[in-house]
Amino acid sequence: MVFVLDQFMGPPIGLPVKFFNREAGTAVGLALITEKRKNSLFMAYSYRELSGKIQIYIEALPEPQWKSATKEGRLYERTQWFNDQIEVHVRRFPEQWLWLHRRWKAFKGEPRWKMASACFALILTALLAQGCSSTKMAATPTGIEIPPDPTISVPAYGQSDSTEESVEAATEEKKIPTGILANKKEKKLPVPVKKKPVASGAPFSIVPVDKVPFEMGEQMVVDLTWLSLPAGKGVLEVREGPTIQGRPTFHLWGNVLSSKMVDTIYHVDNTIESFIDKSGFIPYKFLLSMFETAQKKETRVVFDHPNSKALYWSKRISQKWGNQDVDRTDAIIPRSRDMFSALYYARALNYELNKKQQFYIYENGQNLSIEALPIAKEVVTSKAGVFQCWKIKVDVKLDNVLRPTGDLYMWLSDDSKKYLVKFDAKVKIGSLLGRLESIRERS
Repeated sequence: MVFVLDQFMGPPIGLPVKFFNREAGTAVGLALITEKRKNSLFMAYSYRELSGKIQIYIEALPEPQWKSATKEGRLYERTQWFNDQIEVHVRRFPEQWLWLHRRWKAFKGEPRWKMASACFALILTALLAQGCSSTKMAATPTGIEIPPDPTISVPAYGQSDSTEESVEAATEEKKIPTGILANKKEKKLPVPVKKKPVASGAPFSIVPVDKVPFEMGEQMVVDLTWLSLPAGKGVLEVREGPTIQGRPTFHLWGNVLSSKMVDTIYHVDNTIESFIDKSGFIPYKFLLSMFETAQKKETRVVFDHPNSKALYWSKRISQKWGNQDVDRTDAIIPRSRDMFSALYYARALNYELNKKQQFYIYENGQNLSIEALPIAKEVVTSKAGVFQCWKIKVDVKLDNVLRPTGDLYMWLSDDSKKYLVKFDAKVKIGSLLGRLESIRERS
């Protein structure tokens, strides 16, 4: 097989690499083949000696060690290296290089293959993420100290029959968990008896104990894959939380740690926490600690639900994006949640096919509407087992306008636990896939 690379090739099957230090669209075909097959490479060229004799050379071309850990990165490296080899021989005999083709035309458009960027860290954090009794500055893994928590009030709580219909709706029959499949027939979901949502000034609801979908000590480990690469691990845990203004809490804790392969592009070690009322299921405090290649950042949000306020504080240290200090108070929609506790709230909802569930989250000054639409029931196989699942399409809206976050789907087990068995997020560069690796129900 012979390739002639000394001609322009634009998008989508060309890459904008350099030739004589100028951007020149170059065909990616040879890089794709050598990426997949480790066949020997030979370079053929010819030149005329002063005597007029033509010399033809065919030389072995041993490939160097590529620096990039991703296929996309290596395609750029390989294509650039092929151009460099041609350039070496053209420089030896520049007067003999006759090429009338427009080699340096403008590269207009996007190639099919894009270099990976730091947005990987943002996607990981957003999928698993996006409070109050402290009196001292709190130490953190980033070394950034968090100021003392402000004083808040907690809402009054009523009975479960005066609540948001999606969680505390009464049922006509007791729900039977299906759990991990073991040659069992699929169980039908009970038909909820709808209740009207309460007004914003009404008492906050209490979730019955038998409707809490998780237990103290629960741990879920999720395998993360990005651009078909092992991207890292996500760990989600339910811990005992402190008493906040007389209310017992769950301490929801999560961590995202990038793999060694992805670390060559961008290192991520982010921890996220939410302290939610044990029976009210609303957050009192949210913490996000980001320890990344380009930044160190601490974020804290304290929710004052009776006054519909979120007290937002964050501090970032970054040479790339600059240091930043933020301390402000934002208005929130009643019963808003942070993005991490929203995942656990979604596990408490009663789902029906093609029936949309809606709730609100607060994120850095924005009040977002989350719409969860069950579109199918599917069997999902993971390292943790085989599950009958709800496939749920998640839409994020700001002021009723769909937020351009890309398609996001999650698969929750169709049982009383509603484990996060799988998620799939389409992003600007490829997609991020998570699949349940293991479950620990209690410590």
